[in-house]
Amino acid sequence: MAARSKTQSLALTGLSIALISVGALIAVPFGPVPFTLQSLVVGLVICLLPPAYSVAAVGGYLALGCLGLPVFSGMRGGIAVLAGPTGGFLIGFLLAAVIIAFIRSRVLRSKRVEVQKTTQTKKSPQTDTHTHTHTHTRTHTHEHTPMHTHTHEH
Repeated sequence: MAARSKTQSLALTGLSIALISVGALIAVPFGPVPFTLQSLVVGLVICLLPPAYSVAAVGGYLALGCLGLPVFSGMRGGIAVLAGPTGGFLIGFLLAAVIIAFIRSRVLRSKRVEVQKTTQTKKSPQTDTHTHTHTHTRTHTHEHTPMHTHTHEH
């Protein structure tokens, strides 16, 4: 991986972590679990970033929150938040990122295979022509196609 792409992936991951954190701060109180923009941002990160980056961004966000940084809703942080009413949502974000990343990588891999197969079948069949002259003045022409059909002309 080139230095530019490593820097770019680190920047995208860091920016995504910051956006998820800001999304958690924009909240509408709604019972024990506040309604935040965090779910929207996590969904966008998972869908827009390459699969590995999205898992790294959501995992990094959870790691920072578990270390005590106030990135969870209500400016809370610490591992105890995962044991509270919002903990399932937070863990669900990571599970969603992993599952969707897996599905996306499988789809991308299958599309690459389809493109390779399509480009191989679009190649025109090559025809090899061989002419053999025998001593009794007959000329035989053999045409070979990829389907191994032979044409004999006398």
